[in-house]
Amino acid sequence: MRNTEKVRTNLAWATAMFLIALVVPKSALCQIRNAPHGDGIGPLFQEATRSLRRGAYEEAIDAFESLGDRGYVHPDASFNRGVAYALRAQSPQAQPGDLGRAAAALNETLWLRPEDGEAQAALERVRAEISRRRARQGLDPVVVRPSLFRAAVGLLPEQAWALTAALGAFCLTVGLVFRWLLPQPRVRLAAA
Repeated sequence: MRNTEKVRTNLAWATAMFLIALVVPKSALCQIRNAPHGDGIGPLFQEATRSLRRGAYEEAIDAFESLGDRGYVHPDASFNRGVAYALRAQSPQAQPGDLGRAAAALNETLWLRPEDGEAQAALERVRAEISRRRARQGLDPVVVRPSLFRAAVGLLPEQAWALTAALGAFCLTVGLVFRWLLPQPRVRLAAA
């Protein structure tokens, strides 16, 4: 009975790898678009994609994470990082959380480039694999949603939050000036 389950699991892995290979062509993994050449970003990006192509997922992940640590934000880097995590999750070097990190990186790609069909398809496949694994363990499938605070912040544009902060700083300044200039207790209390 257990051997049959192992065969099914291996078949599922092989199918998932095949589907990822269909969704993620090699040409999509190695393109550099708008990669800056300063601060060693361009060569690091190229080295990461070479590592990914040759199957050195650990090296590729380290390089893509290093790009992120340096502040480099680009949809191609996020996409490649997601692919590296997804492929490592399918390999013998898999670590817990690889598929979640892959989903997060692909989600970041879609945030940076919403029209990216390959990233959307890869994200759906990764989420399906996460749900399949959780169902096999008898758990509910995971539905990723933004927190309430993040959703509320996203309702207003960035300029509105900046204007609110500037207005708050102005009110604080006026209150402190009145408190400092006027010695009357009532005014000081109102200013405070």
